[in-house]
Amino acid sequence: MPNAVIAAQPGKLVDTNIRLNPVVLSAVKAQGYTGVIRYVPLPGLDDTNDIHPDELDAIMESGLGLMLVQHVRFPHWDPRDHSGAADAQTAAQFASQVGYLPGAHIFIDLEGIVPGTGGATKAFAGAWAKTIAAAGYNAGCYVGFDVPLTPQELYDLEVINSYWSDAGLRAVAVRGFALKQESEIAIAGVSFDPDTLTRDLKGETPFWMISGPLDVG
Repeated sequence: MPNAVIAAQPGKLVDTNIRLNPVVLSAVKAQGYTGVIRYVPLPGLDDTNDIHPDELDAIMESGLGLMLVQHVRFPHWDPRDHSGAADAQTAAQFASQVGYLPGAHIFIDLEGIVPGTGGATKAFAGAWAKTIAAAGYNAGCYVGFDVPLTPQELYDLEVINSYWSDAGLRAVAVRGFALKQESEIAIAGVSFDPDTLTRDLKGETPFWMISGPLDVG
């Protein structure tokens, strides 16, 4: 069946920065997971382990849903030194090139940010999200440690319409989180972070790419 973009079904997902083959994907599905989250690169950085067209096809053939997230800079990074628009342009171009359909979500990874840069963080994330939206994708936000924004400021980020939390105690006003990350596991020898997907406080889930009806059998 043709690939499509739909609101993700609540369930269990996994995310990883390792390319996945059909054998691993089969093992993921056999353990009851309904989707995977994979990475797109930052400008000028190695994309060896990021989502690949053949991998995307294998994910679709497996019946799993797919969402994408862009890598974060480590260790502590300063949003004043980087362009949110340039990062997003790289993310959107890479996503398009591998066959990721418009309308699906791409997440920005906010964590490990230099303290005292709340204004710069808002500007960076706003430019990122606007550029993602201009490319036809939905913009989501992963919230990890050391984010210099309050729960209300996170909710007020422009264009972003879905939130994903790391395993820590995080908060987003009004909307809350649709995705919650948990402790690392291994499936078929590959390291994954499992994620629980639920409807957020507005009753919504992010959009993912999938092929045909979802069957977790």
